[in-house]
Amino acid sequence: LGHFDNAVMLAPDYAPAYADRGEEYEYEYRYVEAVADYEMYLSLIEDDAELSLLFDVINSDDYYDDYYDEYGYYDEDIYYDSPEYIQPSLDRLKQYVELPTEALEQWQNAERAYYDDDENLVAIGHLDQVISLQPDFAEAYSLRGRIYYNDNDFENALPDLKAYITLVTDADMSNFEQTLVAEIETLFALPSDVQPQYKQAMIETDDYEYAKAIEIYTEVIESYPDIADVYFQRGQLYYYEDEFELALADLNHYVSMAGDDNPHADELSWMIDYLNESLASDNIVVED
Repeated sequence: LGHFDNAVMLAPDYAPAYADRGEEYEYEYRYVEAVADYEMYLSLIEDDAELSLLFDVINSDDYYDDYYDEYGYYDEDIYYDSPEYIQPSLDRLKQYVELPTEALEQWQNAERAYYDDDENLVAIGHLDQVISLQPDFAEAYSLRGRIYYNDNDFENALPDLKAYITLVTDADMSNFEQTLVAEIETLFALPSDVQPQYKQAMIETDDYEYAKAIEIYTEVIESYPDIADVYFQRGQLYYYEDEFELALADLNHYVSMAGDDNPHADELSWMIDYLNESLASDNIVVED
C-alpha cells in the first residue's frame, strides 16, 4: 500500500495505481477506501480515450485468443485491470459499505475467519449475525452456503444457495451457485442406495481425487444410466484429466439428455467448443 500511495502522490492521473491500491484495500477488508479508488480508476479510464480504446480491444475474444496462441497462456494481469473486471467488484463493494455498521463488522469478521484463518464455524457464526441483522444481504447467503457445501453439509447448503440466487438481480452473478444447487438437487433426487456413492464422488472431486471420483460416477452410471447430471460431472473430470475424447462424449450425452433444462449451459458452451477444436486438430471424431 505504501508504494501505491507514493505512486498516486507522484502521478495522480496514473489510473492503474488506483486499481491496484483498491485491490489491496479490498484484500484488507477496507471497503470504503477500495470503493473510492475503484471509482477514481474508472473515471480516469473514461476520460482517457487511448486507454478506453485499449480496453475495448483487450476485452475482445480475438485479443485473448491471439495472446494465447502467441504465448501459451492468457494475460490475466491485463484483464484484472480492465473496467470489465473492476466494475463488478465496485458494485459488490458498494453493497458492503451500505450495510448498517454492526452488520458490516460481522461481515468483515466472517470474511477474515473464512479467508484468512480457515475457521469455518467461526465464519458461520458471524454470517448468522449478518443475516439476522440484514436478511436481504445476498452475499452472506452465498458465503454461508459455500462453506456448508465445502464441509459436505449439503442439507444446509441448499437453502442458502437458493436464497442467494433469489436475491441477486443479475442471474449471471449466480452461475456458480446455480451449478452447486444442481449438483445437490441431483444428489437428493437419486435413489437412496446411490446417494452415498454420489456424495463420496463429490467429496473426492473437491479433494482433486479425480480418478477416484470418475470410478464412482462410472459405477453410478452402470446402475442408473438415465441420470443426466452424472454424465456432466464425469465429463468435467475427464476434461481435467486431459481425456478429451471421453470428456466430449460424456458432455454431448449430457446435453442430449438435459435438453432445455440445462443449468450448465454457459460453462458447457466454451468447454465443448474447446474440446471440439482440440480433437479436430488431431483429426479425431467423437460419437455421442
